[in-house]
Amino acid sequence: MTLLTPAPCKKRKERATLRLILRTPFGDILSRCSSGPPAGKGPNLHSYVFNSPPNGIDPSGRSTLNMGGAISASCFGIDLQWSGGIVADSHGNLGSYQTGGGGLSVGCTWSFGVTMGGSTASTICGFGKNFVELGGSVGVGLNAGASTYAGQETDGTPIGGASMTLGIGEGVASHDDWTYTSVSAFYGRKACS
Repeated sequence: MTLLTPAPCKKRKERATLRLILRTPFGDILSRCSSGPPAGKGPNLHSYVFNSPPNGIDPSGRSTLNMGGAISASCFGIDLQWSGGIVADSHGNLGSYQTGGGGLSVGCTWSFGVTMGGSTASTICGFGKNFVELGGSVGVGLNAGASTYAGQETDGTPIGGASMTLGIGEGVASHDDWTYTSVSAFYGRKACS
C-alpha cells in the first residue's frame, strides 16, 4: 500500500500547490490525473486502482502486517528469540510465519507476549527472509519490547520493518540479532519458495 504523499500540481501557473494524492499530479480544473495513472493504460484514468478509486489499493504497494506471539530471553551477552503468527500483504495474500534468531545483548531479561508489526516487503513471501534486527525490552511483570529490522528482497530491493511486543516478563535488555523468517502461504499465493 502506498502512503499518501504531497505532490506538486503542475497545471496551476500562479503557484505550486500541494495535494495529498497517490503520488500522481492532479489537474486543478478537472480534478483528474493530468499525466495519467502510472500503471494505467488508455483513457481509463481509474484502471490504476482497478476502477474503484475510493476502495483501491496501489497495486505496486509494498507492505506486510504481522500479528502473533513472541518469546525471548537475553542474559550474559546472548539473546535468543522466536515468534510466529499470521502475516498479510497489501495484495490480499495471507500466510503463517515463524521467526527465530539470536545474537548479542546487553542486560538480562525474559518475556513472552503478543507481537504486532509491519514491513516494506512487497508480499508475504518477501517477509520470509534473513534480517538484521535491533531492539530491546523492559518491564517487571508487564513487559514491553520493540525492534526494527532490515533485509533485502530476492531482487535486492531493501526491506525495512518494525514490531512491538506486549506481554509478561522481567528485566531490561537490548539486542542486536540475526533472524530468519519462514512463511507458508495459505490464501492468495500458491507457495513461497
